[in-house]
Amino acid sequence: MPNSAVIYYRLRQVDFDGKDMYSPVATLNTNGTMPELKVEFFPNPAHDQLFIVAEGVVGEGQIQIMNTLGQVVKEEAIVASGTLTQTVDVSKLQRGTYLLVVQQEGNKVVKRFIKQ
Repeated sequence: MPNSAVIYYRLRQVDFDGKDMYSPVATLNTNGTMPELKVEFFPNPAHDQLFIVAEGVVGEGQIQIMNTLGQVVKEEAIVASGTLTQTVDVSKLQRGTYLLVVQQEGNKVVKRFIKQ
């Protein structure tokens, strides 16, 4: 990606009956000043807690856990400068596959994990 750019995108959803629908156009402005967001977590599979380490977090953001239907089942606000270390309680989640989403001012990382 260039150092400074305006990126436009939209999503297309196709239903089982073949009908499609487009999302509104979204804009992402980059100015080359945002550090790359690197996210690691453990354990996977998780039982009660998910330990998250994110590098490159500057300012406010959020951690979301989404189910396979795309529904947010847990959400936490984050504030950090540099490296974030966060523990998320997943003990009340049902067994299954989930997505861990870490977002922060234009950066977004999505990782898959299993809850046992």
